[in-house]
Formats: sequence, structure tokens, C-alpha cells
Amino acid sequence: MAETQLYSLEVDVAAIEKLVKNGKQAVSLAFRYIAEEVWGNLRREAPVDQGQLAGSFQLSKLSEMSYRIFTRVKYALDVNNGTAPHFVPFEEIAPWAIRHGIPPGAVWRSIQQVGTRPNPFAERAVAETQTRVNEFMDRAVREVQSG
Repeated sequence: MAETQLYSLEVDVAAIEKLVKNGKQAVSLAFRYIAEEVWGNLRREAPVDQGQLAGSFQLSKLSEMSYRIFTRVKYALDVNNGTAPHFVPFEEIAPWAIRHGIPPGAVWRSIQQVGTRPNPFAERAVAETQTRVNEFMDRAVREVQSG
């Protein structure tokens, strides 16, 4: 019995390799755009009293598709998530009390704080970015194809 060829397929391996390479570059570039957008949105959405929190966010690239956005400001999570009523210990109060004219020998060991309402600025920053993910992906693909 003779074989009948119904279809012949030739694969251009170089074209496939280029497609894979371009795809990886586009995804990497899109990740960069997304990370930079979240970073900018955090800086814009963070509440500003003295500007320390808003200006404290740092962006670092961990790998082609992984970025880290962080702050060293200790109260960032308290601002974002809010706090329950709590006592503030003397060691944290003393510098503030001295600046405000309360003598160091005053008899108090802690102050009751009423807590703070959450200000979910980080969630807003991420939500704003999510509305633009497709835009960043399209932009990255166009740039990789044209470059």
C-alpha cells in the first residue's frame, strides 16, 4: 500500500526562536512598565503629612519578571491598614513630649491612642495599575516588534 501525503509542514526554527525571544522581551518590558506604574501610584496615593511616607517607596528589579517595591518607613502598614486602640510606650513618647515642652520627669509611662482608620492607599495604587495592564502589554509588544 502506497503512502499518500495529505499535508506537508515545514517549520522555520529561526522564526520560532525569534518569536520566543521577542515574546520574553515583551513580557519583561511589560512587567517593568507595570512595576513602575505601581511605584508611581504608591507615591501619589500615599497620604502626605510631612511627605516622608510618599517619598520613601523604592523600586528594585529582582529578575526579568520580578520587582520589589518597599519602604523603610515603619508606620506604612499602620497607615494603610489602620490601627486598633493601643498604648504607646514611654520610649516612643519621650522625644515627642520633650519637643512639646512636657518635662522628662513627668509621671506617665504610656499614652492611650484611639487608633486610626485604614487608608488603603496601596490597594488603590494596585487597582489603578490593573486598569492599565493591557495598555502596558500592548505597548511592550509594539516596542519589541519595532526595535
